[in-house]
Amino acid sequence: MRVTLSNKEHPEFGDVVISLPIPDEKYDVYMEALERIWIGDIRFHDCYVTEIQSGPPSLDCLKGTLVNVDELDFLARSIDRYTDVEMAQFQCVVATKEYWDVDTLINLSFCCDQVTVITNFSNLESIGKNHYLAQHGVVPVGTWEKLNGREIACSLIADCEGRITPYGVLYDNCLHIEPIYLGRSFPLYWDKDYLLQADYETPLEGTVSILLPQPEQRLIRLLERAGVPKGEGADIAHISGDFPDSVLDRVIRHPEDIFEINRLCVSMQKLDEEQVKKFNAVI
Repeated sequence: MRVTLSNKEHPEFGDVVISLPIPDEKYDVYMEALERIWIGDIRFHDCYVTEIQSGPPSLDCLKGTLVNVDELDFLARSIDRYTDVEMAQFQCVVATKEYWDVDTLINLSFCCDQVTVITNFSNLESIGKNHYLAQHGVVPVGTWEKLNGREIACSLIADCEGRITPYGVLYDNCLHIEPIYLGRSFPLYWDKDYLLQADYETPLEGTVSILLPQPEQRLIRLLERAGVPKGEGADIAHISGDFPDSVLDRVIRHPEDIFEINRLCVSMQKLDEEQVKKFNAVI
C-alpha cells in the first residue's frame, strides 16, 4: 500500500509518500525524506497519516492519526503474509471498534487467526472445520478427517452471536490479544531470507534479536529502539544463521561490529551457490 505522511505541526513542509512494506533499497531514501520535513523519529509517533491508498480498507482507521514510521512498516510486513482468509479475520476484528493504535494492530496481526469469520454460508463443512481450527490452532490429520464440519457450523451459527462487519460475520471466540510487542524492539519475524540472527543482552528488554542483513539506517534504528548500549558492552551475545561453517566461525569469534557483519551479509546474498562454495574454501 501507499501512505502519505506529513508533519501535523507544519503542514506547509509538504508530504512524503511511502510504499509499505518499505523495500530495503528505499528505506534510507524514505528516512531522509521524512527527516527533511522534521518527522520520522525512531520512537515517537510524529508522522501524521494524511492518506492510505491500495491498502486493506480496515486500515483507514489510521487516517488522521499520528504513527511511528517503523511501527507502521512492521505492521505492513506482518499482514503482507496473509492469505485471503487471514486478511478477512484481521479486518473483521479491526472493524469491531473505531480506534486502534499501531501497537495493538501489530499484536493483533499475530493472533487474529484465533477468530472465526464467515464470508460465505454455502459451505458449512468448510466453515465448521475452519472454526475448529481457529479454536485449537493445530489439528492432527486423523482428527481433521473425522470432523463433522457441518455439525460444528450449525452449532456455531445457532448458539453463538456473530457480529456482522463489512468483511464477514465475526465470531471472536473470546479473542485475547497477546502483547508480544511492547513499544520498543519488534517481535522476531522472518518475513524474508535473512542470513544471520544476532542476539544482544540489553538492560531494558533482556535478550533482543536482530535479523541481518538490514538497510544500514534501519539497523541503526533497530539497535537504538531495542536499547542496545553503544561502545563497550554492545558485543553480540550469540550469532546463528545460514552461513558456511568457516565464515560463521570467523564471525562468531569477532562479533564486535554488527555493521561490518551486516555489510558481509549484504555481499553474501549476492553470491550464487557455486560462489559461496569458493568463498568458503578460500576462508
